[in-house]
Amino acid sequence: MSAPRKLPGRAAGAEQALGADVGASIFIDTSALYAIYNPRDRDHAAARSFLLDLRKQRVRLLTSSLVLVESYILVHARTGREGLLRFRRAIAGSAWLKTVPVTTADEESAWTLLESRRDKEYSFVDAASFVVMRALELGEAFAFDDHFAQEGFEVVPAVRPRR
Repeated sequence: MSAPRKLPGRAAGAEQALGADVGASIFIDTSALYAIYNPRDRDHAAARSFLLDLRKQRVRLLTSSLVLVESYILVHARTGREGLLRFRRAIAGSAWLKTVPVTTADEESAWTLLESRRDKEYSFVDAASFVVMRALELGEAFAFDDHFAQEGFEVVPAVRPRR
């Protein structure tokens, strides 16, 4: 196992929270988290199948604290309070998901990115995700929209993106 990597612009200890090897990791977005959770989501089967493949390959899924908040809001809006609490318990108990805190510096970088990409329609949470992914040197995003591809990341699984 390699030594922990220093994450640019991140508080000391962030590397240890992620573990030493962040090379076999993929970022997971709200669209994929929700698709995994909700059997009525149009991408549920693809998301569950892909998640099982990743787990067999021991690929770690990373997300940001902002993506989790966005996911909580989406689940609550679509499934109600009890659905939100079930989702939270499932996420909190998962061994397959690690959460990276979004720092104040990450937020500022996300605002700068949004200002510089006025032709794009992605959200602040997406921009913060891009900042975190670059800091962690992640090239792939498990997502079902094209925002990550617009920013140069590979979107997996290779399915039709949502608009």
